[in-house]
Amino acid sequence: MKRLQNRVSQSRLLLPAVVLYAVAVWLLAGGIQQGWYVQLACFTLSTYLMVEVNNAHALLRIYSRMVSSSFVVLMCCATSLFASAHEAVMLLFIIAAMHIALYSYQDKQAVGIVYYSALCFGLASMAYVHVLCLLPLVWLFMAFSLQNLSWRTFGASLLGLLTPYWLAACWLLWQGDLLVLTDHFASLVTTVCNPFDLSLLAPHQLAFYVFMAILVLTGTIHFLRQNYHDSIRIRMFYDMFIWTSWLMLLLIAVQPCHYGALMHILIVAASPLAAHFVALTSTRATNVAFMVICGCALLLTAYSLWMSSFNS
Repeated sequence: MKRLQNRVSQSRLLLPAVVLYAVAVWLLAGGIQQGWYVQLACFTLSTYLMVEVNNAHALLRIYSRMVSSSFVVLMCCATSLFASAHEAVMLLFIIAAMHIALYSYQDKQAVGIVYYSALCFGLASMAYVHVLCLLPLVWLFMAFSLQNLSWRTFGASLLGLLTPYWLAACWLLWQGDLLVLTDHFASLVTTVCNPFDLSLLAPHQLAFYVFMAILVLTGTIHFLRQNYHDSIRIRMFYDMFIWTSWLMLLLIAVQPCHYGALMHILIVAASPLAAHFVALTSTRATNVAFMVICGCALLLTAYSLWMSSFNS
């Protein structure tokens, strides 16, 4: 029997409806009045890339737009994330890097694919330099999840990462302003805060963090119980999403001053987990859970909009 969660997740109207919902949220958040055009463009392209990630890599066993729809809904739960152009650009290139990297699964000769994925990762780090701290995690995923790590692909990842910085260094040297690049890397050690100082987070940010933690926990338990239905390739991909989600939750607690950037990455990693749970379950309990998740998402969106109205 198809329950509400299944009818929604398999509907061809789901993504258009969610897009209209996102447009309404952006208008209510004052995105047009505040001139967030770069952020809106990046959000639109990021949503399109999430659609492509699901289509190209078959993250769900059935037809569903739930991955991209989950991404849009979760982004709208935290309208405070809309304001930063740097984080929006970082998000776009992180998704692009992930999308390209998944093509290299079990291919240790995929030098070109790894290079372009690392190039996108490098561009993301130019927008938000602390992304470089996640580089060891990327190499671990290449070794154990994507299983594409070799000396050639490792070299390609370094070359791709350095390419945008080489080009930027040449331009800045021509302009006689290399201090821009040194200041960029200096912020890796200067922009830190006291660990676990959650007083830096606003109430709506803390509420969304708790919601995401519960969502990731739910998605993790569900996938670990039901992953035998999926192919080994998909299990490897979801292992990356799970580890990334939990690491982002930990890092937000350790360095809450980087809440915005880390939450962007967390949303990308958690969206497939939420989508897998909603689209591929069909019990009375999961149907109730789906309605609770939707209700909480709507309440968090309204709360975030209400709080942002005081800051505008």
